[in-house]
Amino acid sequence: MSYPPPPGSGHPYGQPPSQSGWQPQPQWQGPAPVPPPMPAAPPPVPAAPPAHPAPSPYGAYPPPATTGPSPYGAYPPPATTGPSPYGAYPPSATTGPSPYGVYPPPATAVPAPPAPPSGAGGGARKVLGVLLGVSGLLGLLGGGALAAHAYSNSRQSVPNSGAYGPVLWRDETVDHLFPATIGQPPDSTYQASDKKAAQWNRMGVSEDTSCAAGLSGETGKTARRLGCKAVLRATYVDLSGETVATVAVIVLPKGTTAAQQMGEYLDGQQSRDIPDAAVVPLRVPGTLAAKWQESRRNGMGGTGLGDDFPYAVAVTTGAVDGRASSTLPRNFEGNDADRQPWMDAAKALSETFHTHILNLAR
Repeated sequence: MSYPPPPGSGHPYGQPPSQSGWQPQPQWQGPAPVPPPMPAAPPPVPAAPPAHPAPSPYGAYPPPATTGPSPYGAYPPPATTGPSPYGAYPPSATTGPSPYGVYPPPATAVPAPPAPPSGAGGGARKVLGVLLGVSGLLGLLGGGALAAHAYSNSRQSVPNSGAYGPVLWRDETVDHLFPATIGQPPDSTYQASDKKAAQWNRMGVSEDTSCAAGLSGETGKTARRLGCKAVLRATYVDLSGETVATVAVIVLPKGTTAAQQMGEYLDGQQSRDIPDAAVVPLRVPGTLAAKWQESRRNGMGGTGLGDDFPYAVAVTTGAVDGRASSTLPRNFEGNDADRQPWMDAAKALSETFHTHILNLAR
């Protein structure tokens, strides 16, 4: 490349002539280098449509809002080359490098929880669940009906006294007929044999069931006249340990007449100044009733059952320490006032056994 001569210079190359006469030698001149062409502006790259992967069951990120080149770079392609089951970022619209660098690769995506299965399997499970629910409901209803039926049966009063009443004195055990404790129940929720209702404790039971061994005086004569079959006896002491009593269950012929007549006789003894002794005391060695005998009898009482229960209950009471009742002076109200507490205790105990025997047949 040569520079053009300055204006007004006759020298083709712009050098003054030499003063010494030396003439410059002509130099080799090659072709002038052609300056490189200015780079032309790249043609605009048409915006590539966003590449959407195949529909994913779990969705994908949406394509970028702009379609032109981004001056700040673009998201790089995903690290994996294979198709992703969870979608991927779409490629950038520009293909050239970005002068500002690129974003770092995204963090590893956490797989989304699988969608609940659909189709025939889910429908079958629903049907099975409905069937199980219906079966459970039917079971509950059936169980409730069974419980209600059982409760209803338990509340029914089955008439058994007609057949069982006359023979219970042979079929019941000693502990059932003469329980270890007995007392008048405070209400219908208790039995006479319940310990919470106890007023008397059993000392012993007689093995001799003959009418002659169990009853004395006019009481024995009346019972034998009415057809006495057996006399069952047991001795009790009250909770205070001061009163002793022998209870006699008089077994009479089947029917209501004998039991009612025996009951009327025993009731009549309550109003007599000197009642009949009624029951022979049962002595029980080694207990509070070890000295219980005929000479210590102070009171008596009784009642008849009747109907389907051919029994009468007679009771004789006395003091554990042997104290005997006596006639009070005339200035006291009635001359039998000293005997009355013993009479009342005997009558109450006979009524307790009346209730107890009726409950045994139910």
